[in-house]
Amino acid sequence: DTPLPPDEPTSLNPPDGAIFDYYLKSDQTKPITLEIFDNKSRLVRKYTSEDKADSVDPELNVPTFWIRPFQPLESKAGAHRFVWDMHYAKAVGAGHDYPISATYMNTDAEPHGPWALPGRYTVKLTNGQSSTKAFFDIKMDPRVKTSPEMLKAQFELSYALLQAVNKANEVLGEIKKAKSNPKVIADKQFLAELSDLEGSAPAGRRQRRASSTQTLGSLSGELSGLMDALQSTDSAPMPGTVTIVKTKLLAIEAKFKVWDGLEKELKEKH
Repeated sequence: DTPLPPDEPTSLNPPDGAIFDYYLKSDQTKPITLEIFDNKSRLVRKYTSEDKADSVDPELNVPTFWIRPFQPLESKAGAHRFVWDMHYAKAVGAGHDYPISATYMNTDAEPHGPWALPGRYTVKLTNGQSSTKAFFDIKMDPRVKTSPEMLKAQFELSYALLQAVNKANEVLGEIKKAKSNPKVIADKQFLAELSDLEGSAPAGRRQRRASSTQTLGSLSGELSGLMDALQSTDSAPMPGTVTIVKTKLLAIEAKFKVWDGLEKELKEKH
């Protein structure tokens, strides 16, 4: 679980994902996109040649040579390879860190979104007015005996958590913006209500234990932690986990309703 010394002889692992090779005849003046759709034509993941790398944490506690370099979707002339990690996008606004199972120059940042389910997918590369499609399959490791139904149940819970965290982080951003409004700052009671809803937990930061005082920030962290736990193994969700997830989703929905009321008041008074 710790990195090998840099002078230890090693070799690269195969690419850890679905591999897409494409060729461009000339440099592109406009962005190109690569989209992945499931078998019901629902968008799973989207990349563009304008995507930017995550910023490096100024408090990074590992050597930078651990970190996997950013993989851009190239728009220059020539042959290119792009690897999709077979995950949905991570939660909006989520931070990132690195596991202790470090690989020299190739340690991928965490967290990820949920794993895509086994099945048929479509990849679409769009270049200006033209696009190219191809089909590919994600297959389950044959050593894993979990049924497709159980994998689907695991995914659906994880995806519900991801959507709730995305909404929570969006609302937390709106609260932060509202708290900078001079009229809100002057309204001490309203400002206190916003702060009570917001809480102190950073948006998107994973939290393993339940907070004694549930706020939108703490619930966002708890839901992120539950999603990590669900996605850590290819197995059916335990009944206790299902109960906790449903309870937490109801709790965060109640916080969203509180925000709806505060947002209405914000528009009317401030």
